[in-house]
Amino acid sequence: TWNAGNFGTLIPVEKNGPPVYSLMEGLKTHLAQPEGFLMLGGYLTITWMFGLMPSSYYSFSGGINWFHVVAQLLIQDFVQYGMHLMEHNLDKRLYRMSHKPHHRFTNPKLFDAFNGSPGDTFLMILVPLIITARIVPANVWSYMTFGS
Repeated sequence: TWNAGNFGTLIPVEKNGPPVYSLMEGLKTHLAQPEGFLMLGGYLTITWMFGLMPSSYYSFSGGINWFHVVAQLLIQDFVQYGMHLMEHNLDKRLYRMSHKPHHRFTNPKLFDAFNGSPGDTFLMILVPLIITARIVPANVWSYMTFGS
């Protein structure tokens, strides 16, 4: 197994153990960076109000199509993985400007995954949402289930 030394000597990342983490401090830090909320809220509002989503997303007929929900989850995750690889490998300047702030956490906690740059939020959240909406012909119920 991995902890029996089969992969070499285990070297702890944190020499003095993990730092103390305050959930309230993490929540305050997260909420003090509203650009992710503003970008996602803006995307959802603008695409809905101006009819920019595929027409199926405005249909209230039928119920939740679980195939569409699962397809949205899988495609969103796959595109997000692709965007993550792109941010790391396409260009060092893109990585430094967009994605590197996300990697400043050496011992990530609950909210740290969401504390990136606006560019990272756009590439890792909004682009996958846009692509997923163009691939899966979900109705409003399936889209809301996917988003919740």
